[in-house]
Amino acid sequence: MNEIFVVHRRDPDNIGDMACPPSNHPEHFPWLADATTIDIEHDIPRYADRLRHAHVIYGGGGLIGTGFFDRQLDQLMALRPPKLVVWGAGHNNNEHHTITDPGYLDRFDLVGLRDRAGPGPYEWVPCVSALLPKLADPGEPRHEIVAYRHRDRKLPFPTDIDGLPLLTNQHHDLGETLEFLASGATVLTNSYHGAYWATLMRRRVVVVDPFASKFFGFHHPVPVVSGDGWRDALADTRTYPDALRECREKVLGFGDRVRELFGR
Repeated sequence: MNEIFVVHRRDPDNIGDMACPPSNHPEHFPWLADATTIDIEHDIPRYADRLRHAHVIYGGGGLIGTGFFDRQLDQLMALRPPKLVVWGAGHNNNEHHTITDPGYLDRFDLVGLRDRAGPGPYEWVPCVSALLPKLADPGEPRHEIVAYRHRDRKLPFPTDIDGLPLLTNQHHDLGETLEFLASGATVLTNSYHGAYWATLMRRRVVVVDPFASKFFGFHHPVPVVSGDGWRDALADTRTYPDALRECREKVLGFGDRVRELFGR
């Protein structure tokens, strides 16, 4: 039986990266319990001999069209693994904010993208972190607005947020991160997973100062504005009471198809 590898960006200082591989959820996908999960940026050469005989899941996270990992993805594809699947990965281009499917997606056996379905042939499959139990029981908000920013201080973020509770995606405790997001009735953020998790917990969201294409593909749309327009955007926010159920159903259904493809 072929090994299974899960390949994604494993940045320990980005809580969203660490929460997004399907192998984090063996309670739902027991056939992934012995999968090997590796980092796209550093680990392909180290595991090349095994990868060429393994079934490979690429995702989740912002791995599509980034330019950052093209060389590593070329290395992976050159190994010609028996089966290749994109699972819950998404577009993440910092230069062009339109979502365009790269041609290399045709070389995968099955593709599920976390961005809402576009004109191409690829279906919407949200990030598997929708399965996190805490998302189903967020409790009541304690603050009108909280701010959750990307750790990269070079990225723009509103300056008129004095007094708002603030956390970054460098915070390493996932439970505390979700509790923080749930504490706000509205979440002001420039983090993909900050917006995603807040939406799943029935919170209102405003994305500010978007720096990549990933912010323009949410299946459950939220206002995306420049930093100086966030207060006006509050009037355009809404909640999505069915988002968590929709995302979980889609993730679990896609997981069944990957299991069948892999012969598990």
